[in-house]
Amino acid sequence: MNTGTMDPKINNNPATQLDKNYLSDFMASIVVFLVALPLCLGIAQACALSTDPEDQNRSAQVGILTGAIGGILVGSMAGCPLQVSGPAAGLVVLVLAAKNQLGVADFGWAMAVAGLFQLLSGIFRFGALFRAISPAVIHGMLSGIGLLIALSQLHVLMDHKPDPTGNGLKNMLALPGVFLQSIIPSSDTSHDDAVLLGLITIGIIVLWSQFQPRNLKWLPGPLVALAIATLIVVFAHMPVKRIQLEGSLWSAFHFLELGSFNSASIPLILRHGLAIGFVASAESLLCASAVDTLTRGKPSDNNRELIAQGIGNAASGLLGLLPITGVIVRSSANIQSGATSRASAIFHGIWLLGLVMFAPGFLALIPTGALASVLVYTGFRLVDFKFIKIMAKVDRGELAIFMITMVLTVVEDLLVGVVFGFVAAMAKLLWNLTKLHVSKQNDNRISFSGNATFLRLPQLDKIIRETNAFSQELTIDLSGISHMDHGFAEAIKTWRARITETGKNIVLILPETGITHISR
Repeated sequence: MNTGTMDPKINNNPATQLDKNYLSDFMASIVVFLVALPLCLGIAQACALSTDPEDQNRSAQVGILTGAIGGILVGSMAGCPLQVSGPAAGLVVLVLAAKNQLGVADFGWAMAVAGLFQLLSGIFRFGALFRAISPAVIHGMLSGIGLLIALSQLHVLMDHKPDPTGNGLKNMLALPGVFLQSIIPSSDTSHDDAVLLGLITIGIIVLWSQFQPRNLKWLPGPLVALAIATLIVVFAHMPVKRIQLEGSLWSAFHFLELGSFNSASIPLILRHGLAIGFVASAESLLCASAVDTLTRGKPSDNNRELIAQGIGNAASGLLGLLPITGVIVRSSANIQSGATSRASAIFHGIWLLGLVMFAPGFLALIPTGALASVLVYTGFRLVDFKFIKIMAKVDRGELAIFMITMVLTVVEDLLVGVVFGFVAAMAKLLWNLTKLHVSKQNDNRISFSGNATFLRLPQLDKIIRETNAFSQELTIDLSGISHMDHGFAEAIKTWRARITETGKNIVLILPETGITHISR
């Protein structure tokens, strides 16, 4: 009797497999924590460039606490388990605009509106609709946001203040003067030191991405650059600006109070809240789609993801923190580090919370210019040069939509860029849906292909006038038509009737697509 033997290499014990999964998630969470830390700090710094000094002084705690909520709260409910959420560079421009127009207190209400918008979108199962956006508009929006971030943070890199409204055109036009002041500073400033430190930081990030040791691939370049820049500032006693920390952890929260609600601000609150909610939703679901591609596993539940993001953003607004969205940089690091479940995202949030609770003094050593350098690098990375190169060869129309969205986002604002980009995409779609190709093989045959609609009746009238003089028989070949509306069909019938009345013959070849409202 064969009792069977088990191969010692094969372990079918579920408990052991569970332990391995938790170990993988634990190790992946540390990597994600290291990736998220500089981004949380840098994005919070960029979002605090409002006119409120208190907002600037608490930016470090706010950034890390937002990341903690994204990891712990959103991560525990997400419809895409391996996606990691937190503050994102793509929302910096919207946050700046909202804070400067509403103030820090009413900004929390806008965040609550954004969260409610996402929550309702998920409940009513609108998740799929956020995928029905032209990729050219999305790429143009993110590229425009990237340029806006880079243009503003170049000022911070040199220890200057950018335009408080976040206007990209103003920041761009001011850069030459700011650069001259930085390389030829007055005796009582340290702008030249800040420029040198910024260049060193960016250089380290670039070199690390190209030449990092194999056994240190898990260590993110921005963190390495930030650590080295901080050590340089500390040991060289460079007189550059550093992160400002005031008060305790709890002082970082700005709890919403009904008594502080300003009813006159409702239109602005709704406008900014819906804009944040829409962009955050689109970015989160695009990130979830990318995660699905990387893992090739079970597709994400978009509606559940929207509900999780909505709860996270509502909570963040109630606490006076920043918007939360799925972030592809952290999510891809999570996957590449071997994460197997949502536990990794939750753990990374716990590590962020522990840092701000037990080691706040470490944050006060970090130079703001080095954080700005990380965001300058991140901002330029958001500009999709690959998409531009491909569309220049494949589809000039998509490239035009991309450029319209990106340029208007930079010179006007994000809402104007997205609206005009969407209108351009709709115009291109309408053009494609009504495109009609006409070819004359000889004097007695005309072929049509494409979509024949009433919008092409002027084109048909021109063809009729040009074919007044034809031989005894004319063939109208409609076999290439994929769609024909009633108006175009009636015009063809009228044309045929006129020709028949002259005693000449007309041959009509109808399409094979079921269009039968033209009698033979």
